[in-house]
Order: sequence, then C-alpha cells, then structure tokens
Amino acid sequence: SYYQKRKDLIVNNLKKELLVIDNRIKFLQAIVSGTLIVSNRKKADIEVDLVNLGIVRQERTFGYLFSMPMSSLTKEKLDELQNQQQGKNSELSKILTATPELLYRTDLLDLRSKLMKNEK
Repeated sequence: SYYQKRKDLIVNNLKKELLVIDNRIKFLQAIVSGTLIVSNRKKADIEVDLVNLGIVRQERTFGYLFSMPMSSLTKEKLDELQNQQQGKNSELSKILTATPELLYRTDLLDLRSKLMKNEK
C-alpha cells in the first residue's frame, strides 16, 4: 500500500540521518578525547584512522566530516549531536511500531487540525 511505501521511505531516511549523526558523534568524540589528531596530518592518514574507528564514508567520501567548521569540534556540539541522536532514535522507534493504518489516521488528524486552524 501507499502508506507502507511511505513508512519504508521514512524509516530509510531516518536510518541514513542516524548514520551521519552517529559518525559525527564518533568523529567528535575521537577529537575531543584526543584519540584522533587532525591538525598537521595528511588527509589520507586521517581517513585510515577514521576507518579504524568504524566511521563510514557517505557517498564514498568523508567530506561530510572534513567540512565541519572548527567551531563544531567542541564538547557542546557533541552534546547537541547526542541530543539529535536520541530524538531521531525515538522518531525511528515510533515509525517502526506504527502500522500503515495508524500513519494514515495520523495524517488525517493533522490535516483536520490544520484545516480547522485555517477556518478560524
């Protein structure tokens, strides 16, 4: 059904987002703890370390990690990413347990609520 396909798409997208967040967390934890040194090193050497840390490439590159601004290589950013991770995990759990029928009903209720808001 359409809602099963929609559910599958949402689950796949959430899993992709979680993978990126998980990898950023591993990357930042390694930097903050001193396990990974990035300054004054060749990119290829850093990439070997990333693979050894269990961090995976996105679209065959680590560009999504290397392009992070220096200001995000902090404990605060790590905490923020961990909060995002918890939120995405919660969202994924809800979607995985929801039936296509429940998704349909939820969409109808959301639509009804928005329509009633517009009438006011």
